[in-house]
Amino acid sequence: MSEKTLPPTPSRLKQAAEEGNLGVSQDAVRIVKLLVMAEFAFAIEPYWRRMLAEMVDVALRSISQQGSVPLTGMKETTLPVLLSVLLLVVTPMLLAFMATLAQTKFNIAPKALSKGVDKLNPGNNMKQLVSPQKLLMPLLGPIKGGLLLWVIYLEIRDRLPLVGQAYRVTPMQGWMLTMELLHSLMRQCVVVLLILLITDILLQRYLVWRQLRMDISEVKRDYKQNEGDPMLKGTRKQVSKEMVMGDGPAMSGKQKPSAVVVNPEHIAVALLYEPDGMDMPIMLAAESDEEAMALRRFAREQGVPVIKYVPLARHLLASGKPGEAVPDHTIRAVALLFKVIEEYERLAPDLLHPELGSLADDMDMELAEVDEELGEAMFETPT
Repeated sequence: MSEKTLPPTPSRLKQAAEEGNLGVSQDAVRIVKLLVMAEFAFAIEPYWRRMLAEMVDVALRSISQQGSVPLTGMKETTLPVLLSVLLLVVTPMLLAFMATLAQTKFNIAPKALSKGVDKLNPGNNMKQLVSPQKLLMPLLGPIKGGLLLWVIYLEIRDRLPLVGQAYRVTPMQGWMLTMELLHSLMRQCVVVLLILLITDILLQRYLVWRQLRMDISEVKRDYKQNEGDPMLKGTRKQVSKEMVMGDGPAMSGKQKPSAVVVNPEHIAVALLYEPDGMDMPIMLAAESDEEAMALRRFAREQGVPVIKYVPLARHLLASGKPGEAVPDHTIRAVALLFKVIEEYERLAPDLLHPELGSLADDMDMELAEVDEELGEAMFETPT
């Protein structure tokens, strides 16, 4: 097996996106939650400080009173606490959801959910333990922690003279000093955290891109599946060039088709194929409704085999172009068509070349046809 050094093709990247393999940074999600929730906590600090003071005050008054303790004050303080706890639970979940969607460019991958059972497979988990992402964690963790500790150390060192005078201030001033110090530390860490966030996102995307790299055989196979066989495409271009230059047999206005495949009532497609002089069958004409009946009548007059093959007629009308080789995905069906014509020529030539009658007789006439089940199988993807 050759080494995988080629970049992934667009179809490979699209498949990875459908499977949810986009290199989402979990550290980035955690950093976003930390930054937003910390700033939110500092922004509403006066509110929850007042609420905490009220709770302490209610508790002290309850202790000083004799007898039963009224629940009125407790209800007034409990409800805001419950709402705050609910907010602290729901907000990080929403932040994690939005941060993940932002990294995936709002890509929804249902296939990733269907693989939930596979993640419980011990064999798959062992492979994940030795993946590049997991091996990098022990190296990156100390680096990230060291950067944050260094920033915190520098900030505390600069604030040591102020902290040393804390014993002279009142409790409220001490509280405000502590909040100011913590907020300052948080803002100093924001720069480092943002750098870590961007770095981790880029690193995760690079690791996924590296994992999706392909070798030359995979690139060729991917190209064939999505663009068609290069040899067949080359043949089609050569045939088209010959026809444009006037060298192809189909350029002749008197050229008789080799077969006409019908729907049978609404579609008729004329095909030309000469085994000795052509590499690929050519579609001469594709008609529908009244024009299809006229083409079918013309085939009767010229003694051209008319054969019923509904799927092929529909595919050729939808994707084929008159004057060009038949589309790649119809080659197997066209080969079957000419093989069936050979069998009819040998066993039942009257069905291929019936006596010419009226237009109404043509509509009611029994046609040679390709077996329905076998004909459908020609359009199934080989496994």
